[in-house]
Amino acid sequence: MTLLKTTALTAAVLSCAPLAQSAPFTTEVHMDTRLRYEAVEQSNALKDADSGSFRFRPRVEIGNGTLDFLAEAEVTAEVGKGFNSTRNGETDRSVVADPQTKEINRLQLSYTHSGEVLTGSKVTVGRQEINLGNQRFVGAVAWRQNEQTFDAVRVQLKPISAVELDYSYVNQVNTIFGSEEPVPFIAARDTEFEADIHLLNLTGVVPGEVKVNAYGYWMGFDDLAGKSNRTFGLSAARDFGLIDARLEYANQSDYEAQPLDYSADYWHATLGLETESKIRLAAGYELLGSDDGNIGFQTPLATLFKFNGAADTFLLSTPANGLQDAYVSAETPLKIIPGKFAVEAHKYDSDEGSQDFGFETTGTLVIPIKALPGLKGLIKYTHYEADDGPYVDTDKLWVQMDYSL
Repeated sequence: MTLLKTTALTAAVLSCAPLAQSAPFTTEVHMDTRLRYEAVEQSNALKDADSGSFRFRPRVEIGNGTLDFLAEAEVTAEVGKGFNSTRNGETDRSVVADPQTKEINRLQLSYTHSGEVLTGSKVTVGRQEINLGNQRFVGAVAWRQNEQTFDAVRVQLKPISAVELDYSYVNQVNTIFGSEEPVPFIAARDTEFEADIHLLNLTGVVPGEVKVNAYGYWMGFDDLAGKSNRTFGLSAARDFGLIDARLEYANQSDYEAQPLDYSADYWHATLGLETESKIRLAAGYELLGSDDGNIGFQTPLATLFKFNGAADTFLLSTPANGLQDAYVSAETPLKIIPGKFAVEAHKYDSDEGSQDFGFETTGTLVIPIKALPGLKGLIKYTHYEADDGPYVDTDKLWVQMDYSL
């Protein structure tokens, strides 16, 4: 379904929805910008990357809380040519996946129900962000300059206040690599690719104040057949006050055009502690399993930067031998200046074959600029030290400023 067809369907569906006569329509205009410097050094034959990029994302919202329209453009400009953006031809340098592009990022209509039954239920049709749970399987990849969006129909039903049934049908994925020519070397084809995807989530709270999420994802990609998969999973989380815990399990198998007949498991356990002074400590273990070394558990639509380290070592695909990630993190607010500082460390191993994939440490400093609300600065550094496997030592540095209005 093209964007034009999606928009037409949006109008047809939502024109049938009753409007709230008591609520007038309002118009809001917003924008966000980001100026980023990113440096990459790797222990391979590639030249170091020194990248600059600037993103501008204007947005207009018209609605009354029942019927709402949103349109958002996205423009990313490359500053200099000292990096491989995947599209600028600088293939002798390390990759910084922030290519120059201009596109319609979001164009959607939504209807929110306010009746006595199913209050708060919502239907959204068009090009939109979809962030499910912790974004391990589906997310907007907000870290990169170009967001990942979906041409989709999404229905969020709330039969009671503590339960939500969330279903989306997606037939086009608009990835972080943008829509400009030429096709990025890193992708199999144009990165606005057609798909046949069903995303189903059921969330609720069971006795004991345990938050539960059951899900089923059916992802079919004709042109990226090796990423097609069917996944069923369940997560449970509980906040005990100072301590919180979360446990998740999923099983994945082949679906549609996937050439391999496989089954792989996923486990993720986390335990966190947050003090009254807002210092947070956490430890976790994540397993993306392997089917006898033939293929690893795949998450092609995830916000991958949130998982398995900031060096993006495992960005394009889970290793065929699977991946074990044991990690710890700490975060603290700053007292001398406003902001927060966070550190994390990861130890990577394979699921099959006893491979040691290495170790990674990352530090992040975020400072809001109180003199100008909406402005914040960020400095982030990560070091990945490789061991077994095809991976290389990697150092990355980011310096950026974000402003939203």
